[in-house]
Amino acid sequence: MQQDPAYRTKVKVCYKQLRKQLEGQLLDFDARGVASLLHAAAKLGGCDPNLRAQGLWGDLLHVSASLMEEFSPMQLAMLVHSVARAEPWSLAKPSRRWWSEFFLASQAAMQQQLQPQQQQQQQQRKRGRRQAGDSAQQQDLQDPLDAAAAAAAAAAQAVEGFTPQGFANMVWAMGKLARRPGADWAAALYRATEPQLAGFSAQGLANLGYGLASMHAEGGVPRPGGSWIAAYLAAACGQLQGFSSQGMANLLWSLAKLGYCPSREQLGCIIAASQALLPKASPQDLSLSVYSFAVLGVKLPEAWCGCFWAASGRCMEAASSQALANMLWAHARLRKVPPSQWLLAFLPCLQQQLPRCSPQACSTVLWAAAQLKLQHLPGAWLDSILARVYQQLPDRECGPQEMALVVEALQQLQHKPSSKWLERFYAASQPRLPSFSSKQLAATLAALGSLSPPGAGPPPAWAAAALAAVSARLATLNAPGLCEVMWGLCELRLVPERELVQRYMAQTAEKMHLMNGPMLSRTLRTLVRFGQAPNAAWLALLADESHYYLSSMSPEQLADIVWGFGQLRYSPGPSWLASAQGLGLKNLAGLSPQALVLAFAAPLVT
Repeated sequence: MQQDPAYRTKVKVCYKQLRKQLEGQLLDFDARGVASLLHAAAKLGGCDPNLRAQGLWGDLLHVSASLMEEFSPMQLAMLVHSVARAEPWSLAKPSRRWWSEFFLASQAAMQQQLQPQQQQQQQQRKRGRRQAGDSAQQQDLQDPLDAAAAAAAAAAQAVEGFTPQGFANMVWAMGKLARRPGADWAAALYRATEPQLAGFSAQGLANLGYGLASMHAEGGVPRPGGSWIAAYLAAACGQLQGFSSQGMANLLWSLAKLGYCPSREQLGCIIAASQALLPKASPQDLSLSVYSFAVLGVKLPEAWCGCFWAASGRCMEAASSQALANMLWAHARLRKVPPSQWLLAFLPCLQQQLPRCSPQACSTVLWAAAQLKLQHLPGAWLDSILARVYQQLPDRECGPQEMALVVEALQQLQHKPSSKWLERFYAASQPRLPSFSSKQLAATLAALGSLSPPGAGPPPAWAAAALAAVSARLATLNAPGLCEVMWGLCELRLVPERELVQRYMAQTAEKMHLMNGPMLSRTLRTLVRFGQAPNAAWLALLADESHYYLSSMSPEQLADIVWGFGQLRYSPGPSWLASAQGLGLKNLAGLSPQALVLAFAAPLVT
């Protein structure tokens, strides 16, 4: 019937007449009427675009702000739930005043809801403190009075307070709208909901967790405490059979975002329940589930993985670009290489979704592909992703994190992009270099050094910006970062000023005890390539630290460090040289220790 044009026209005419009547009488409605109208307008607007009353919706929001103190707790939950449902289509949005009034009213309602519980506890304490000498008559009279008071308080709470469904709807809606009610509001929520968690339905628990995790991710509320999480997990594990695939995915995602991993026993039950839901799960739910397990660092059993590959393989064509990216990222995080058949089905779906891939999704896919070593897979999928990244590089959404991940992944995949691609990367990244973190800067410079064609370097303006960024970040770099940043400058043939090199030597001296053999070898080679000679104390410290790692160094690393000492005409001492001789330089055993060092005046590794 709804598809009949005549019917639709009749509905539109009736609704238009109803809106006209309402718009002139909104101020006559009480709080209950306004809440019901908001709920109806949101529901109708979501069902049919022709029934979206933008003017009426804006007026209802305005009127509801002035009535906020008069709404009951369940009407408050209905209000915010309606706002969340209307969010995709409504032009009018709640004002700051509206949200401020809502936060105050809902927090006051939750605090008031706690009072009957406290009164019951006080009554119980009173009965416990009664003396045994009280008369039987007084005792008989007082007990019914206490019971009646407790019953009245419980009845008032049941009528006036939030129900479990009301809490779930309110928190879900606020999470959906990414609101930030603050720590006091969250504290009231946790105190009010913890005693009731056992009464939540499975869907209610999923919505409650989703809303809290969404608000926490936006910095809107602090994490709940351990006792609240324990009660939440106990309630969820008691109703695992009632979860839908979407509810299970939301439950897992909320735990991942809040950073709480269930106990081993609870986790086993959750994994089993999740596995049973996989065959009927949507691509989004499948992606969210495996992503959440990966964030929690859960080692999934083979049976679960097999069900996941079978279920996702059947519906992968319907997966969004972000869902596909999350699936591959989860495998990389779990260090679980999917079967070849799954990967061969995954890549065409990914290529089909590339026009809709965000910079974050593209960088995630490349990083995961590098971790899983997928460069051997057939097809031009890698070039297709690079072409998409090429389009996105100038976009604002392609930030330092995405840029660093892309070039680092290309380095690990040993896939060199074209000169045209690198030129665009340099142009897009140059104004963003001051915003790169120390880790991102180190990864970018090291990767670009290996990706650039022989003899080619970055544009002068980019080189100057990179040196300035290194100078600003040098003191914040950790030991691996120091090695990677300066090695990247070497590979890009960017020679820093002497003052920067001196600061680099001072930083490496402080952090040398944190470096392993490869780092020490690279650090020495970097300074030699810069044409800077460290002082004797610095060289003695490096010789002492590297002596411990000689046996674990590769031949190339050992050759590098010996070459560096030779170039600087420095003898690390007979003990060090004897160890080096025994570990790989036996062909030069006839030379004296001093002559051995001088023999490496020419580079061994070019």
